[in-house]
Amino acid sequence: MKVLFLTYDVPYPLISGGKIRAYYLIKNLAKNHQITLFSYYRDEEQKQYIPELKKYCQEIFLFKRRPPWSWQNILRWMTRILPFPSATYYSQELEKALVKELKAGGYDLVHFESFYPALYLPLAKKLGAKTLMGNENVEWQIYNRFAERKFFFLKWFLKLEVLRMRCYEEKLWKQA
Repeated sequence: MKVLFLTYDVPYPLISGGKIRAYYLIKNLAKNHQITLFSYYRDEEQKQYIPELKKYCQEIFLFKRRPPWSWQNILRWMTRILPFPSATYYSQELEKALVKELKAGGYDLVHFESFYPALYLPLAKKLGAKTLMGNENVEWQIYNRFAERKFFFLKWFLKLEVLRMRCYEEKLWKQA
């Protein structure tokens, strides 16, 4: 099988649960399948880990993630139905590359590893791809716990965002 695998961050080094999960999924899938990796990165230093991932991936495409509080992310959040955590992962460059890869054909599966890159799941579906959404967490619950610890006014603003996030995350699960 030929698998296009999307991650929210370079899945190496193994310093968090999400990275550990993604790395070992890729490593084990690569035993019997061809893997192409699309991944976000936060800083140039992360590129040094590509040789480790090349052991398992035929191709690797990296996309720079903007700082969360950039004006582009805030504008995208305010003008779309995306919850803020998803809006921070939007990349026009990734979207174009995804369309190009899927139109070229040949992928048996597009695996979205976590809620964050899954904002492209509807696009992959629209292009006829079979999709899978992997989750190491139920993200809206994590944000809900965070909101519970904030003072009154911020708490209710965050609770509204958590509701928006929950609806969006559940919609993605159903689409996958």
